[in-house]
Amino acid sequence: MLEILFDQAVSDYRSANLDSKNYKSRMLFGVQIIKEIKTNTIKIYNQEGMDYYNEISPVEYGYFDKGWKYGVYTLTLAKYRNKLDLIDLKIKQEINSSRSPKALENYKVRRKQILNKYYKITQKLNKKPK
Repeated sequence: MLEILFDQAVSDYRSANLDSKNYKSRMLFGVQIIKEIKTNTIKIYNQEGMDYYNEISPVEYGYFDKGWKYGVYTLTLAKYRNKLDLIDLKIKQEINSSRSPKALENYKVRRKQILNKYYKITQKLNKKPK
């Protein structure tokens, strides 16, 4: 299954090529699939921070049962939902504590940005293949 996913990622023109001399790799929306050249092992990583990646969980590997793009979109939507939940919590805390209008506005702007990204990915996920 992972070999098929890797081939789909390589053939996907939207996936960025991150090959090096030790591995072949593609990335889309912060999700990276890596094939080590020496061992031929394939793993999928998700971006956790700016430069920090973790291998996805067995449950998240299940997102890729319907292919590379479907898995990436599903994983990205889950990441956005987590960010939205965190922002909503911060908004509630801000309202109950200092009530800084500037901080509230910043949270609302960030929330709107993530909702726009979420909507775009949802549209791609729901798009019927030709």
